[in-house]
Amino acid sequence: HGVDVVNSLMMRRKRGLFRLKDRHPSLKRLYWLYLMLKFVPKPRLFVDLRCDSLEDGLSMWEEYIEEARAHLNGLKDRAIEVKYEDLLAEPARLLRSISDFCGLRATDKDIQMVASKVRPDRAYAYRCDPELEAFTARVALRLRAHGY
Repeated sequence: HGVDVVNSLMMRRKRGLFRLKDRHPSLKRLYWLYLMLKFVPKPRLFVDLRCDSLEDGLSMWEEYIEEARAHLNGLKDRAIEVKYEDLLAEPARLLRSISDFCGLRATDKDIQMVASKVRPDRAYAYRCDPELEAFTARVALRLRAHGY
């Protein structure tokens, strides 16, 4: 779900900032300068800078989804799309499907072992946060366009 992805990226970004800020509040500006100099030529800065707000992060997620689907369409039957929330809801079934698609020789025991590690509570995590739920309602049409 786009809002869950954006929230996760924003939280990761904030954790990195707060660790440094909590130790040395005056170093926050230096930290940003360091990031700019270190990551300007690398794609990661793109993620860091574009996940400063829910709106910017969702726009980035939409671009990534559109690019991934265009790539998927080009690969035709050599690729499959798996919705994360479906994997969380039915891990054994989808893991079997993925395994078969990839030509892996996974036993039912292998599939069950991996499926047991799946955390179904991670699906639609945004629902536990009123701010994220409100944002989701505001962008419902955009999310629906991508299958959510």
